[in-house]
Amino acid sequence: MKIKLKFIYFFLLIFFIINCTDKNKNRLENKLVLLKETKKQFELYQWAVINQELPRLRDAPAEDAKVINYLNIGTVVKILKIDDKISKFNNEKDYWYYIDYDGEKGWIFGTFLEIYNNYDEVMKRCEELLIIDKKNKEENKEKNKEKNVK
Repeated sequence: MKIKLKFIYFFLLIFFIINCTDKNKNRLENKLVLLKETKKQFELYQWAVINQELPRLRDAPAEDAKVINYLNIGTVVKILKIDDKISKFNNEKDYWYYIDYDGEKGWIFGTFLEIYNNYDEVMKRCEELLIIDKKNKEENKEKNKEKNVK
């Protein structure tokens, strides 16, 4: 009798464990939510504007890399990706950014960029920088005239 009772308890225990495990499994499956795959931050498209005069667009993310082009202040570029490590350039630390400038692609150091997530915002900043640059050039021209007169 004791053996039968132990067998029944054992059978009930096994049945209970299996049953509870299946219920927990179903609960987890019901709560599982599938999400769309998102891109990593460094793969997202962003916009930037050149904030200094004539920074170099390079063919690799390095100070000694071949220069492809020089960009003007206020130039709007599309950021395609970001180098995965911070670098030092002209005693400043930042990332190298791989950009697209009217179909021409290359690397530029981050201190030369102001980055925006919205095209309208970057265009507004571009206009501001161009106005400031024009004003500065006019002031410098006036100062040079005054020096030449003296």
